Amino acid sequence: MTTLTVPTSDEVKEFNASKLRELGTQLGLTAISRTPKAVLQQMVLDAIESQNNTEQSQPSVEEVEEEEKRMAAREAASKPSADESTARPKKTVEVAINDKHRAIIDNNDISKSEKMRRLWKKGMSIADIHRVLSTHYSFTYGVIDRFRKILEARSK
Repeated sequence: MTTLTVPTSDEVKEFNASKLRELGTQLGLTAISRTPKAVLQQMVLDAIESQNNTEQSQPSVEEVEEEEKRMAAREAASKPSADESTARPKKTVEVAINDKHRAIIDNNDISKSEKMRRLWKKGMSIADIHRVLSTHYSFTYGVIDRFRKILEARSK
């Protein structure tokens, strides 16, 4: 790893264009081959200042570890225990699935949307389809609604 000796701003102002380009490349500046000297000089000065600010604002390892401990303690304190949980348990609903439905659900060669269309054609309700395929109701409704409209348009 090479270390870069960072010149002062007065030194940078005395550099010629090729020296500025070399320093700019070392600082990570890109697309500087045809940049005018005055602009390049300002870009190099800004990069040096940015690098100095970054080095000064880096926290120490101890500070980082201490902050991580504080965050872990806050997170542990904010999580309710199993018996304190206030969330309502999800309502489980039984869905009757026959062999025809099971074949469609287990078919990995078709998309979820196609599964929805086929299950609906076999008589399953939108609510049951959304429960069985674990999709959002609005997504399932949208797929079936568009499918219904297409079927209606074809029949006219």
